[in-house]
Amino acid sequence: MGNDVGIPRSEWPKVVYQEISLVSENVRGNGLKKLLGQLIMEELKSRTDEFKYVCCTVALYNIPSLKDKFNQGLAIGDLKQKYGGNWRYIFFKNLKEEFEILLPFKEVSMKKFKEQQDLLKAGWRGVSLTEDHGEWKLIFGKNKNG
Repeated sequence: MGNDVGIPRSEWPKVVYQEISLVSENVRGNGLKKLLGQLIMEELKSRTDEFKYVCCTVALYNIPSLKDKFNQGLAIGDLKQKYGGNWRYIFFKNLKEEFEILLPFKEVSMKKFKEQQDLLKAGWRGVSLTEDHGEWKLIFGKNKNG
């Protein structure tokens, strides 16, 4: 995944992959996934001597997981087919640099794959998710630091 988001090969040993987390139906709605994400990110930030990047994939339209990754400060760096041809958003975060967003933002329907891919190739990153009259849209921004 480091390759998917432009991390140099020499940095790949400093990439950590954030695995799937599931919450039992019996206790959903209590913020456990959000709490786990916060704890994981705090642990990783305390270990930046070992890890510099966090990467993960999220299936399209997995709204709870998309929200979870954005809440953790990860951004979408790519949209491509992985794992036998399944479309996935590739999320990442540089633990040593803050992602400061320049204005303006761009809002794109999740249905518009090509437009999303074009923005990602041009250096934009998916930074948030919003719902507009029943349609999910991604918010894209550019990093102040390049």
